[in-house]
Amino acid sequence: HGLDLTISYTFSKSEDEGSDAERSTEFSTSFAPSAIINTWKPQLNRAVSDFDTRHLITVDGLWQLPFGRGRQYLGGVNRFANFFIGGWQLSGLSRVSSGLPFTLFEPGFTTDWQQEGYGVTVGPVRTHKHFDSFGNPLYFDNAANINNSLSCGGGVCPGETGAPGNIRLPYPGETGQRNNFRGDGLMDIDSGLNKSWKVGGTGFLEDGTLKFDWEVYNVTNTVRFDPFSIGSGLTNSNLGIASAEMSTPRRMQFALRYDF
Repeated sequence: HGLDLTISYTFSKSEDEGSDAERSTEFSTSFAPSAIINTWKPQLNRAVSDFDTRHLITVDGLWQLPFGRGRQYLGGVNRFANFFIGGWQLSGLSRVSSGLPFTLFEPGFTTDWQQEGYGVTVGPVRTHKHFDSFGNPLYFDNAANINNSLSCGGGVCPGETGAPGNIRLPYPGETGQRNNFRGDGLMDIDSGLNKSWKVGGTGFLEDGTLKFDWEVYNVTNTVRFDPFSIGSGLTNSNLGIASAEMSTPRRMQFALRYDF
């Protein structure tokens, strides 16, 4: 009935000891989240890759709208009316994925001369994407608890009240835990509407085709923040706050093309 639709689901898991390119160093990039902490035991770095995408759903389709001459609706209209309502096609492409991983880093250098080690989770840490009182996207339910309890091994210090942060700093000789938190994944819906008209020879125009296109990118204008930008320094005031978007705002473009 003029509808072509494809839906696919991918389940995957990628693990490595570092996701940076071979040529990358701490000083050649703005940030090296996958640097090897202990070169004598690189296996301590092993975790899911920075680009690990556990779940991915893609949908694409093309629908010849059922209006106009020879179609299901208004199939008997005259040529003049069909010029406006017939021959339209609607297309779409969507991609939705689960969240991408990110890591928390210690504020010092207990495990390596140059690279900070990773934080160690000692209990459940609740992630909860929300906006704080300043409008910043925050990915931990209570980042202040995490920072406040670091000096007590992730628990509540004697004489204090409140929930434990459940994250401790790595001990000397440890690497810590890499990529054990998840931020946003991808969500993008693109769509297009087009129609073609056959143009006969008139002396001025040769036989050809006139085509109109209207394309919309990120139809829902959905915002996704880049996990790479989430504040990852333990004891820092921006812990868990994302500072950059992974998505682009909704964009539209129109085109009118004549082929002869």
